[in-house]
Amino acid sequence: MFRFPVAVGDIRKSSLADYAGLVVVGLLCFWAVFFDGYPIGDDYKNQIIAFEAFREQIEQGVLYPRWLQEINHGFGGANLFFYAPLIYYVEYVIDVLLPFDAPTTTILSLNALFFLLFSGFSCHIWLSGFCSRWGAFAGAALYMAAPYHLFIDVYERNNGAEFAVYAWTPLLFMLLQADGRRREARIAKFGAVYALFVVTHLPSAVVVTPFAGAWALLYAFMKHEGPRPELVRVLGAEGLHFAASLGLGVLIAGLYLFPALTLLDLVRSHVMWSGPFYDYKNWFIWGGDRCPEVFGGFCMQMSLVATGTVFVPVLGCLAVSGHMSRHAKAVMGALAVLIVACFFLMTPFSLFVWEFVSPLQKVQFPFRLMIVADLLFAGLIGLLFTPSAEATHRFKIHGARICVFVVFALLSFQTARFVQNSPHPDQEFFDFRIKHRILTGEFFPNNPEMTINILDFVDKTPALPLYRTEPETIRASLVERTPRQFTFAVEAEIPGVLYVRQFYFPGWAAEIIRDGKEPRIPEVRAAEPYGQVLIPLPEGRYQLRLSMSRLPQEWIGGIMSVCGLVLLVLLLFAARSKRTRSR
Repeated sequence: MFRFPVAVGDIRKSSLADYAGLVVVGLLCFWAVFFDGYPIGDDYKNQIIAFEAFREQIEQGVLYPRWLQEINHGFGGANLFFYAPLIYYVEYVIDVLLPFDAPTTTILSLNALFFLLFSGFSCHIWLSGFCSRWGAFAGAALYMAAPYHLFIDVYERNNGAEFAVYAWTPLLFMLLQADGRRREARIAKFGAVYALFVVTHLPSAVVVTPFAGAWALLYAFMKHEGPRPELVRVLGAEGLHFAASLGLGVLIAGLYLFPALTLLDLVRSHVMWSGPFYDYKNWFIWGGDRCPEVFGGFCMQMSLVATGTVFVPVLGCLAVSGHMSRHAKAVMGALAVLIVACFFLMTPFSLFVWEFVSPLQKVQFPFRLMIVADLLFAGLIGLLFTPSAEATHRFKIHGARICVFVVFALLSFQTARFVQNSPHPDQEFFDFRIKHRILTGEFFPNNPEMTINILDFVDKTPALPLYRTEPETIRASLVERTPRQFTFAVEAEIPGVLYVRQFYFPGWAAEIIRDGKEPRIPEVRAAEPYGQVLIPLPEGRYQLRLSMSRLPQEWIGGIMSVCGLVLLVLLLFAARSKRTRSR
């Protein structure tokens, strides 16, 4: 058998000129999207509101904000229990490093530029493991400029988190090609990157993880040089290493992941998987009448983008496959199998798979598989630009490259025109929601006492005081207010109640503090019509402290992360010790 390289990409093989070129390409891509400022897309308001609320609590000393008490007309919200937090930390660092006070949209734009360049660099490092220098550059450049990545993800949908995971996916695939004899280092590195992936965008992990596992097995199969009977053992070991790496990543990400998965029943999460907009069956490419009528243009555009992204590079590589090395042909075959599988899972023909593998349904949109397809597309492009064009075959090789590039350019131009002309609510719609900080309703607490319709809550809720008492003769004043805590001074001649303008959510607890007496714990419950906090007040003069303590799920997630980080350090130490002994 031929010797199969196990290199996983070496930044030293490439000159600074390659990365400088990718910076130029990235800046051109950035200009193509942000030339007129941060685009107004589907998630425009959510990106602005979530970051500003996150930043406020960071500046008040909260290391990991979860309950955002100033959003939703001041009723608060549990959104950051479920939104992956990494991009908000990156945005905050960008805000701190800027030498001037920048508008939030500028910070969001610079965050997109950071992850755009990062994605190009990480893809280039991955491709350097099996492509020529020119192939790695071409694949990484087109990875940044891929129509779904550049125009639909960030321009049309404003999905900053999904856009960011493009930076991690190539690194996951690269680490799965590492030398299996260094299993401790490989598990540690993959686990760390996988944790970063999860805390960037959880739904993307659902679609990327199976393909990463398939890539690990295919790569192990391709580089196996021993007797065939040993292959089963090799693939079994590869599967175990992959599972161990995933387990480490899940542990490290536990601080975010465990609460996000176990608290879903406490919010209106059912909204995320119900109705025509979130029903995965309505979002297959080439789905015909399945697509909601109002989104017919988007569904057609996604179908064209997916088809071009999958089949154009496959056909281009097949055209020049006769001039590839055996190694390149093997990698091309693996990439082609995976990218066609991606395409299949985006079509209605795969409905039985989605029905059988229920976690896939939580992804909401089958077209999210374009995250994987774009990476595999980059790999095929890298291979297409790797063979040297001998004089006798120059026309064929260059012709295939030019055809692929022209189709890519036409598809990108047509996608850019589509998203520029795509209808979105007007600025007034967003301004109202940004002013009142209305985030998505699926993360409103699932309180039966919230009897008001969500749309009426958004559009018709009057300006309400932070707190009020019944009867009004009870005097209450706010002494201190910090994230997840309020302290009131109360004077009550008769028993009554205190209403606080915060949605009720498990964890809210009250404590009555009187001089010289044991604290008393009154029951905190939800009240109609908003499901807001209600606290019974006894008579007397005292302090009332309302606070949302750390939930058990938060403590468990934190313990998971600590254990994962300890295990990571131990694995890295073991890998270093092994290298030292082998010298």
